[in-house]
Amino acid sequence: MLLHTLLRDFDAALSLEGVANPEIITIQEDSRRVTAGALFIARSGTHTNGSLYATDAINRGAVAILAESRIADCPLPQVIMPDLVAAVSPIAHLFHGRPTCILKTLGITGTNGKTTTAYLIRHLLHKAQRRCGLIGTVEIDDGKTTREAEMTTPGAVELAELLADMRDNGAACCAMEVSSHALDQHRADGIHFASAGFTNLTGDHLDYHKTMDHY
Repeated sequence: MLLHTLLRDFDAALSLEGVANPEIITIQEDSRRVTAGALFIARSGTHTNGSLYATDAINRGAVAILAESRIADCPLPQVIMPDLVAAVSPIAHLFHGRPTCILKTLGITGTNGKTTTAYLIRHLLHKAQRRCGLIGTVEIDDGKTTREAEMTTPGAVELAELLADMRDNGAACCAMEVSSHALDQHRADGIHFASAGFTNLTGDHLDYHKTMDHY
């Protein structure tokens, strides 16, 4: 997909005047995962800023960069989006063909009980002869293979890629744990949820959310 095609699909009013239009083979927000033809998303995070890793992304084959402010001495085409954190998930889902428009995604959020609920949903759907993937605290099942999970809800770009894999692997549904951190950080903004479940709310994560009102 060409860079301009992707970004105009996201926001037709976005100014791309003077920006080169390379072909985008993949999207990454972790420079360590960048390969040739990648669009590197240099967004700010809770601990660091992706712009600090632009050189690494360039060395690994990135062909364009989305950033919150212009990166000095960067030879690649740059598109500046001040609200980039909120844009990452929708852009990634557009790139992967909006997988959750086909894959019925069932999101479960709440302080406790997300993992149990996700497994119950997958079990029931399998009993109903509906192939169901899983994204959660314990494992990721993409409809073809399973692997140990690194976090409850992956990053925005990885989520879009996983859901596209499930669709391509023939899964009809996905049972997905959606953490409050992921919601606050806009990781799931591009997902079209077919349904959502809320388990409960207790004060376990106030180290992050600070107040119950914010939580």
